[in-house]
Amino acid sequence: MKVRKAIKKIAALGAGITMVGATILGAMAADLSAYPAPFVQNGQFNALIIVGDQAAAQDVVGAVDVGANLQFAMRQEVAVSGGGMPVVTISEGKKIDKTGDHLNYGDEIQDVLGAPLDNADLPVLLADNTYNDNEGQTDNKEDYEQRLYFYDTLGVNNGTVNKGTGLLTFAADSNGDKVAADYLMFDDDSGDYMYRYKLLFDTSVDYTNTSTDTPAADLENTVVKIQGDDYTVIDVQYTTTDYRANKFTLLSGETIIWLQQGKTIKRTVSGVEHEVEVTDVNDAENMCGVSVDGDVVWIDKGNTQTVNGVTIGVTDAVAVHAQLQDVDICKLNVGAREIIIENGKEIKVDGVKVSGSDGDIIAGDVPSQKWDGFNVTFTPQDATYVPKGGSIVDPIFGKFEARFEGVSKTTEEMTLSTTSDGAEFTFYNNNGDLVTIPLYMNFTESGSGSVLNLGDDFSGSNCDGRLLLEGDNCDVEGAASFNAVEGVMFLLVTSGKEAHVMEIADISSNTEANTTDIKDLTTGKVYEDKKFTVEADSLIELGSLGTVTLNIGYDADPIFTATNTMLGTTSEQQIIETKYGANLSIVPRWGSSTTSNGRDTVNHTTFVIVEEENQETNNLQWNLSVFWYTTDEELRINAPTLQPLGATTPASQWNNSNVRASKSDKYTKYYADEWGTLVTYDSYNKNDLTLAYPDEQVIGNVFIAPIGATVTGAGGGELTTVTLNPINVASKLASEIEGQEKTQNLIVVGGPCANNAAKVIMGASEDCTAGFEAGKAMIKLYENGNNVAMLVAGYGAADTRRATTVVANYKDYALSGKEVVVTGTSLSDIKVEAPQ
Repeated sequence: MKVRKAIKKIAALGAGITMVGATILGAMAADLSAYPAPFVQNGQFNALIIVGDQAAAQDVVGAVDVGANLQFAMRQEVAVSGGGMPVVTISEGKKIDKTGDHLNYGDEIQDVLGAPLDNADLPVLLADNTYNDNEGQTDNKEDYEQRLYFYDTLGVNNGTVNKGTGLLTFAADSNGDKVAADYLMFDDDSGDYMYRYKLLFDTSVDYTNTSTDTPAADLENTVVKIQGDDYTVIDVQYTTTDYRANKFTLLSGETIIWLQQGKTIKRTVSGVEHEVEVTDVNDAENMCGVSVDGDVVWIDKGNTQTVNGVTIGVTDAVAVHAQLQDVDICKLNVGAREIIIENGKEIKVDGVKVSGSDGDIIAGDVPSQKWDGFNVTFTPQDATYVPKGGSIVDPIFGKFEARFEGVSKTTEEMTLSTTSDGAEFTFYNNNGDLVTIPLYMNFTESGSGSVLNLGDDFSGSNCDGRLLLEGDNCDVEGAASFNAVEGVMFLLVTSGKEAHVMEIADISSNTEANTTDIKDLTTGKVYEDKKFTVEADSLIELGSLGTVTLNIGYDADPIFTATNTMLGTTSEQQIIETKYGANLSIVPRWGSSTTSNGRDTVNHTTFVIVEEENQETNNLQWNLSVFWYTTDEELRINAPTLQPLGATTPASQWNNSNVRASKSDKYTKYYADEWGTLVTYDSYNKNDLTLAYPDEQVIGNVFIAPIGATVTGAGGGELTTVTLNPINVASKLASEIEGQEKTQNLIVVGGPCANNAAKVIMGASEDCTAGFEAGKAMIKLYENGNNVAMLVAGYGAADTRRATTVVANYKDYALSGKEVVVTGTSLSDIKVEAPQ
């Protein structure tokens, strides 16, 4: 192998970055357990891989392996915007969603569905089928349909009463630590069924109903397919007066087979293989003797028993007495599931009542000779909160589940925080720039006592730090120069409702002109040398933001007025649009010239109004307010309120307020509404509030699906991308860095006999084999000036090759400390241990 060619191969792993310099991790702190640090930091390679000028081929191959592995270690996961809300899909099943009608907060499943699920939604579970009956006195061949409702109609005999269930909510779970989160909630109210399953024949199944020819004789041993499984009718009960069927026992199993006495079959149930054999049938032909793995039990016809973990159901028995020996036969369900459906009673599954369930045999009018189907309903006994990634499985047939895969949303954050005498509201404007609105409790304002003002810490002797809205002014008695005006801020809102906080940064006055520098505190841009006329309304052009009208002076009353800084139409003035389209109103200071939407009192001050954009929520607005807590003399935040725009009473739309974060965290409170806005509030310190506002109305991802269906997410929202940062000329020969060994991080492959760089970092003696033993290699960290060097070297080339294999596959080995010893006989026989 040509060494120079191999070096180029290592460098070809990538190109495009420059060396970063000394590692952040100092040499003294380096530890092998942190590898690939310090050689990889923040996804960037910060070292050189060095091989000897006359290195053995195995050294070079090992260096290539190390470099290739480092390329993978340099991957970085980055969250990026996907251009919309995340889309969640499922491999099979029905998503509770329709065009123009999504599952939003406060919606129940039925609000979106509007109709039961059928074979178009769940083609296997709810497939249309045909029922064949050749038993007894009547024959039937009837088609039937299956439907799954998420409300109850109480059966065809009892009228129609709709009762919804399956609510998308932000709430606290009623169990455990009572964690507040998004849930799919099924109520435990007796009328709020989780579901109703209905099997209905197109044409009634006929049966006889006399004392001799009973419904049982006609219907037993027939098979009906329910939710994809075959169920054998093994028992039918009926009233003794009109012989109307009112109770069905159904048996399903992994294997249904006629088994002859003395014959053995092997069947695997739940992953375990079992031997099943019929040992005998009694003369009355109503009992079978069955052996499971050598243990014999007698099972009545139409019943089940569990033996050695296998449930055996007997559906039929025939005694056959032959001359030489009996050859009795039994029809068995192996791995059976027994379900009993009875009018007005809880469903029994394998002999256990399912609490909250109810059966309804649809048997026509009295007297009846017809079977039309049945209804099965289920209501949880406790309110069930299904968390993200969870499901509630049908406890009766066990074939479908209601799955909740969280909500799809893309949100922006607005924050309100307070200090002892100040507050700050932050949000992103519709250009994506962060805007900060300050508020300050001013105790010294002349003539007005303690007043809450927009702005930073300021005094009555100048305007510096005040924030003015359109029409507001600043008055300083006895001001002697423009210095009293410098530092005043005003809120500018463009015709496109884009908000910027502007500052009078500097004023220059001379005989030729009066000019001001105006700084955009939102973007950092400065508009220099803008001319104005003292104590007169002056039009000042601010580029793409528009033209504002300001009145600037110092020997006047007032000395500064923001005359025209809201540049929208009259109806839109004072309205700011956020990144995702919410409308903000910053409420003027109490007692200012703009009082129609002012704060009520100093002690309960509305600061910000957040108006939701969508008409479906009837223009709801969130009121964010602060108050002065006189006991501790500090500014605090009130709990948020939600109400229709312009109203004075709370909103009637669905919302959930004052929700504790958990049982153990009773002070963090949440407030949510049907649009999906979520407010987080520190109710203890009352100094922090975050409002997460969705770009679009939040959608719940709920699926009714067969057990085992696969859910995947795709599309917009926050996605994760992986970036592989390239290695640029990462490998060199020892001669190429001669004299520079201490100036950078190094991974040195090969010992001092083959690599002069190893000799330098080790401070090796004339005997280049000193410290090495045959059959052994070392991986060792050295202080290398202000950098770190890692030596990967063995006594011979094969030993070095094993050590580079360890480094290349470092996750498979327990590397720690400053040094490990590598031994072995091949690349598959490697042992790593601490030095003795």
